[in-house]
Amino acid sequence: MKTNLPTPSTLVDQAAHWLARIDAGLDAGGQKEFQQWLGSSPDHQAAWEDVSAPWEGLDQARADGYAPEMLAELARREQKRKWSRRRNWIGLAAAAAVAVSITAGLDHRSTPAAPVPTYAPVAADETASAAESRIKLVTIPSAVVLRPEQRRLDDGSVVELNERALLSVNYTPERREVRLISGTAHFTVAHNPDRPFIVQAGAVAVRTVGTAFAVEPSDTAADVLVTEGRVGVARTVDETSTDEPLLVPAGGRVLMSYQPGETPTVEMLNPEEMARRLQWRAPRLQLHGATLPEVVALLNQLNDTQMMIADPSLEPLRFSGVFRADNAAGFVRMLENDHGVAITYNGENTIVLRRR
Repeated sequence: MKTNLPTPSTLVDQAAHWLARIDAGLDAGGQKEFQQWLGSSPDHQAAWEDVSAPWEGLDQARADGYAPEMLAELARREQKRKWSRRRNWIGLAAAAAVAVSITAGLDHRSTPAAPVPTYAPVAADETASAAESRIKLVTIPSAVVLRPEQRRLDDGSVVELNERALLSVNYTPERREVRLISGTAHFTVAHNPDRPFIVQAGAVAVRTVGTAFAVEPSDTAADVLVTEGRVGVARTVDETSTDEPLLVPAGGRVLMSYQPGETPTVEMLNPEEMARRLQWRAPRLQLHGATLPEVVALLNQLNDTQMMIADPSLEPLRFSGVFRADNAAGFVRMLENDHGVAITYNGENTIVLRRR
């Protein structure tokens, strides 16, 4: 029997409705309708992947006995998203009011290279969280500084989560265990040689006593990137290692397949490639009609390179979009190429902006 659902207002809402219908059971007609919706646009496929991937991870967590922890985690993340949507709406409304009052100016739009996570309020009972990593910036309604969510675990270890990451934590007196269900996470592990820290990602375990590394599980393998110290990476069956761990040093990367018999190799990355793979950790500016002086003030607080506006005629320039907050040089190149801004250097770390 076909159910008449409300018309969703976004693609993500549409995908969520389909997920609910599929979970309840679809007949042949419903299956055909879903396939038509899924194949009608690449945006539909992307929205479906965003919605279904965490759900599939929850199914696996349920099978493994982690359902209570994961349900609590999903509830916490949903509450953070609701607050974030409310805050962004307030910021957009304020930015619109500013835009109405000032008619002069240009609007530069940029599409972010990847989905960007937003900050959320911190629960009073959290020992530490993203609040500790927020940079104290001048607050303006037309700009938001975005960083991955950062959580401090009970032992002092810190984990950074991309927007799709879901994990559960199980600490015992003998070991510190974390299960990464989906997404990418970077761990900075508090040193404790008597209590190993183990991240389970699919059929791969990453083991250390105190170092820093990133993990990204997929359907077939776990991608491990070490930023400090070294870690041991091994395949597991029922979370028990089946072979000797492969030692991966700082700067190393290994793609460990879940299938036994394959011998992985450690790839040593140069600093540029390492930075590229970890760029999701970089802060970003989300701008909604921000003026050039506002953008410069924020970037100057986030970068060693400092900018100075030497020509008042540049001040009405406005910008919308998402920009790397740790790359002042990239923003300056955009000004030079797209807005006719001439740049000169005053010493090594100061850039002066004038009209060309």
